[in-house]
Amino acid sequence: MSGLEQTNESIDAVAREWVLKLASGHATAADAAGVRAWLAEDPKHRSAFKRAKAIWHDARAVEHKFQTKPRSRRFMAPLAAAAAIASILLVPIVGHLWTIGRADYRSPLNQVSEVALPDGSTVWLDAGAAIDISFTGQRRDVALLHGRAFFAVAPDSSKPFRVEACDGSATAVGTAYSVALEESQVTVAVEEGHVRIAKGATEVTLAAGMQGHWSNKGQLSAQTGDAESMDSWRHGRLIVNDRPLAELIDELDRYHRGVIILRDRAEVHVSGQFDIRRTDQALQALALSQGLQVSYWTPWLTVLSR
Repeated sequence: MSGLEQTNESIDAVAREWVLKLASGHATAADAAGVRAWLAEDPKHRSAFKRAKAIWHDARAVEHKFQTKPRSRRFMAPLAAAAAIASILLVPIVGHLWTIGRADYRSPLNQVSEVALPDGSTVWLDAGAAIDISFTGQRRDVALLHGRAFFAVAPDSSKPFRVEACDGSATAVGTAYSVALEESQVTVAVEEGHVRIAKGATEVTLAAGMQGHWSNKGQLSAQTGDAESMDSWRHGRLIVNDRPLAELIDELDRYHRGVIILRDRAEVHVSGQFDIRRTDQALQALALSQGLQVSYWTPWLTVLSR
């Protein structure tokens, strides 16, 4: 790699550059000779190279995430060089694209959107969320296709407002509540009023401060919940209380440019408030409190490791 040894980067940074070069599919015989010579110079070089290869292996394990991130030329070029996944980026997730394609309203990746519906209701769509609406003279139906949404429903007793997801529904007349669809698991959180959730022949009425859950195969359940932390994303922050670090990183990844990889997914729990509009600052704060190191492999690949 021409001129690489003359840079002032750390050994780890040099090792990353070598791994990215070799993984890109464009390495030459001279590159191979160069990395062998660099590895022979110092045992520290070999250790750093081994760590970098392990991180790259982790990146390959979550390659599916890259398919739902922005695909501009500025995005694709670093990934092609950084991850040898130009081919991955060109293989769409057919189901996801079909879902987004049929949506009446969708929110851009990494951004929360506020939408005024035709009946006077307002919906906040979380990053990447999508809904399809069907409003008639008798009913107001919303299909949650992806992600999560918060609904401030305009009162109209003659037209119940129903949100459908995973073979279940959440119905209200005039209230405020959120519905989240995550990997075939649905969560409803009620902020104001009452919401009736239903799946098959089973129905449960939720009051303010309660949450309901169901899945494709599971039954309805209800419990007291924390609406503030559940829907804090609407206000640009995540509020977590004794939550697994890995889950929090997955949440931040929703709003981060590119992809975040947490190498050590040990059962560590964290609490705090994090600004989803400044995910880099949130990652640095987490790294400081948890003894982690943040490495920016490219503008689109961020790695947290010990």
